[in-house]
Amino acid sequence: MVVDPRCLVAIAEFSDGRYVQFWVERDGTVIAEVVSNLHLGDVLALSARDEEALRRDGWGEPSAETNPNWHLTIRGVDDLWLLATKVRRVVYEVLGERREGRVHIATWCHQGSDGVSSDDQRTESRVRYQRATDEVRDALDAD
Repeated sequence: MVVDPRCLVAIAEFSDGRYVQFWVERDGTVIAEVVSNLHLGDVLALSARDEEALRRDGWGEPSAETNPNWHLTIRGVDDLWLLATKVRRVVYEVLGERREGRVHIATWCHQGSDGVSSDDQRTESRVRYQRATDEVRDALDAD
């Protein structure tokens, strides 16, 4: 994805609804995110211990204004191994997933808008994905 000239998005959502996601810019910048408690209301996706592990590993704190999730940015292929190592640690050690666990992966190409910042495009993409996910869950619940 890093060497693809398009803006790409990938989300890995686990059976408990927690997720990691990736926004890959056209220039090879990758913004990885891990679900946070910030926008979940009364639901806690991460314990205080989980959050401390993310801090120690260099993940950026969530903020309501710009990044509602824990986040880490790399620029280009040189840091891919570092990112893969950190994401693996998040999935297995922080989120507690196991190899036999179920995961839903969605990927798509984001058609950007000229003159709209990357942060604003990421925000809008988040909203559209959440709506689509909610529609799928509602349809499954109806069956």
